Amino acid sequence: MLLRRKDDMGGTDAIVMPNVFRELNSGRARRELHSATRPLGETVRDAVDRFAAREDRTRRSPHRPRRRRRSCHMRAAWAGGCRPVNRRGEQHGRERPAGKHHRRSADRGRPPRLPLCPSPVVAPRMTAEAFYTREGDRYVPTGLGTSPWNPRAQMGVALAGLAVHAMEAVPSPAPMAPARLTIDILGAVPLAPVVATTRIVREGRRVQLVETELLIEGRPWLRATALRLREATSPEAATPLTRGFPDTPPPPGLSWAETKRIEGDYAVPGPGATWTRMKAQVVAGVPLTPLEAVAMIADFGSGTAPLVPLRDWTFANVDIAVHLTRRPRGEWFLIDSTSESAGNGIGLTHSRLGDREGMIGMAHQTTFLEPR
Repeated sequence: MLLRRKDDMGGTDAIVMPNVFRELNSGRARRELHSATRPLGETVRDAVDRFAAREDRTRRSPHRPRRRRRSCHMRAAWAGGCRPVNRRGEQHGRERPAGKHHRRSADRGRPPRLPLCPSPVVAPRMTAEAFYTREGDRYVPTGLGTSPWNPRAQMGVALAGLAVHAMEAVPSPAPMAPARLTIDILGAVPLAPVVATTRIVREGRRVQLVETELLIEGRPWLRATALRLREATSPEAATPLTRGFPDTPPPPGLSWAETKRIEGDYAVPGPGATWTRMKAQVVAGVPLTPLEAVAMIADFGSGTAPLVPLRDWTFANVDIAVHLTRRPRGEWFLIDSTSESAGNGIGLTHSRLGDREGMIGMAHQTTFLEPR
């Protein structure tokens, strides 16, 4: 199967489809497809354009061999100070026998080869049911929560859910409702096992403040707080839904969430609104709670109403703040967002949150704007 494109002279060039598939399997295209931040057709067209541009830049002589690229586990093994092993168990870079045309490295004054690596370095296998698995007091990432901005880091959606998961395990002295959640992300969180610690900062029968830290090898990477207030009867001043729930089925998209977009586009700057349902659990085997879902969906605001074109900029958020008027209910939640910036590399996203019964609160994010 061939794809054809017009060249500069008005003719057409044939582009072999397997090479386009190779471009689609690149890190950039995989992140776009996995995070569903762009329509599939646009991602495919961009992959074709990138492949064609690279072919135009790197036309080689038929007598010049192409340099063989090392696989990911080979590069990781060499960087780690050992000689890698391929999938057949053979060691890479083994020495050739000494002879007229194949002298040993020692004869040429080169440093000795690295020791043999016992096994290939591979990424953890991704599962579609949960962002983490529980192993003792550690939460091990499954790979499902990989950041769209950094393939070696965890995304804010999964981290927000894990922080709330840990805080909900802390009992309250009286019936209380969550009134505020704050989450500060203290860096690009590595894809490594996480330990969650919790403590009660303020204890009372009317107000309780709980703090959680997510640690990796003793270093805090996320700090979150939950403010709980006692529930009592008072006059109601509820806000009706700003966007109705659509009855149409959700389009194909993320493996861990379903979304129904009401307004806007992930790749075009401007306001936006979506109804979202989380399909994945935070921790494998533990049912997802509405508060966990709201905390994770609150992280969708900057992507729902992007400030800048996704193709040219990144806009990772560094915090999440959620204020709630009542407990969230159900599985589907509305996020109705707008964004603003003073043109100084800092963005702010405001989101209205709701469920099928009405609006429930607001969320805010601070975003770090940087050109690609």
